[in-house]
Amino acid sequence: MHSLAYFKLVTNIENEIRTYWGLATMREFGAKYLNTCEDLSVVEIGGATMPYTYIDIPKKDMILQSKIFVDNIKSNTLLNLVTSLEVYFNDIISRLVYLCPHLLSENTIQWTTKDFVPELEGNFRMWFAEEITSKLIRNKQHKDIIKFISKTIKWDFSIDDKITLWDKYTYVRNCIAHNSRRTSKDLCRVWPDKYSQAGIPLKINNSDIMYAMRLALNIAKKIEEPIMDKYIKDNDAKLLCREIYVREGIDDIGMLKSIIHRNLSHKAKTETIQEALSFQRKTNQQPTDEFNFDAIYQHLIISQ
Repeated sequence: MHSLAYFKLVTNIENEIRTYWGLATMREFGAKYLNTCEDLSVVEIGGATMPYTYIDIPKKDMILQSKIFVDNIKSNTLLNLVTSLEVYFNDIISRLVYLCPHLLSENTIQWTTKDFVPELEGNFRMWFAEEITSKLIRNKQHKDIIKFISKTIKWDFSIDDKITLWDKYTYVRNCIAHNSRRTSKDLCRVWPDKYSQAGIPLKINNSDIMYAMRLALNIAKKIEEPIMDKYIKDNDAKLLCREIYVREGIDDIGMLKSIIHRNLSHKAKTETIQEALSFQRKTNQQPTDEFNFDAIYQHLIISQ
């Protein structure tokens, strides 16, 4: 079974991979089509409408430059894969703090009265979970965030080799985002066998994207196994059940079991579903006060 945070990670990664695949495929189809057209400009071939009119270049230039466009998307995909795992860290820590705030009882972050007062009328627990998560991991390297999670739940993930390699991908991300897609001295320092010269264009191939994708999922899965087992347990299944009930009005135990299993690989017990429905009917609390379902709802498999 896995968490809502992991479901969101898988969804985000799948969207990034499909977007890259779609654009790369369309580039190939586009080149084949343009090769059948007369030697005219893009506007003359496509028509005087958007998006053709944004930039009017000769057909042959469009075919040549389309490879550059795909290479740029390729690097953006890698950047977004790294960012997706960063979002997962934020989501899983925030959920952990929401459910088990006692885990941070020894934390020494300083607060002032003005930090709290504006939030007392709203969902204070969720605000606290999100706010302290932001304070804890903001501007930290991924390896340090993983170390923080490990220390907090007192668990050795035993994935040092994966973390070391992932750390290198974060430096690639930094080069894409902050160094105009060129290698930096820092990247060459941490990954000399792959990037030996600073200041040259990054070379990212399809295998880099696929490997980074698998690595991100493997790291996240290893992190959340003990978190699911010791802390989240049935809570995400209950929360998903409540959200489906609120949005769809579904209260059939069998249907809800099936939905939870399809989306969270969780075999929820009948009493778990009954408890979630009973709580929702009695309190009418919004499940979105605990997790941002708007970010994932369209990707949930509801129907059979």
